[in-house]
Amino acid sequence: MLLQNIAQSITHNHPECELIVLLIDERPEEVTEMQRTVRGEVIASTFDEPATRHVQVAEMVIEKAKRS
Repeated sequence: MLLQNIAQSITHNHPECELIVLLIDERPEEVTEMQRTVRGEVIASTFDEPATRHVQVAEMVIEKAKRS
């Protein structure tokens, strides 16, 4: 997955960075794979959740990133 490669490159080239990966509308298997392969925080809202939950999770992650 392209996003995994990008996340791994960031952690490899800039280990001082705090990595937060936000996955919206993904399959649970893809979320699990990302959590296993990426050194960083993976936050997800899977495809079986309503759109309002996707928005809620995205807003929460934006606020968390602002505080970091």
